[in-house]
Amino acid sequence: MIATTRDHARQAALAYHQARARRDLSCALDHVADDVVVDDPADRAEGILAFADRLGAELRALERTDLVAVFGDDTTALLIHDDQTLTAAGRTATHMTVQNGRITRISRSAGPRSGARC
Repeated sequence: MIATTRDHARQAALAYHQARARRDLSCALDHVADDVVVDDPADRAEGILAFADRLGAELRALERTDLVAVFGDDTTALLIHDDQTLTAAGRTATHMTVQNGRITRISRSAGPRSGARC
């Protein structure tokens, strides 16, 4: 028997990424659960309020983001994207867990960043 998926996590991750690319904080947060846990190389955020503060600062610095690849199924998704901020540029892999259509966990790992631009 062949298993089928509806790629709910992939869809939620893409919607979040598209909102982030537009720097639309409210829309991005619509895709995130209230009890989200976010881990990245810098620190950890637990809960939507802590994440909203961090994402808001991130979006203010974001100049552009280019989606390189996306993979996903019903519960997990992986986005690979190139980000350009006011101070650096680099590739990031973002792994997301989704339950009931909302992102409950985000884990990011960043590759080497190029330095500040003139």
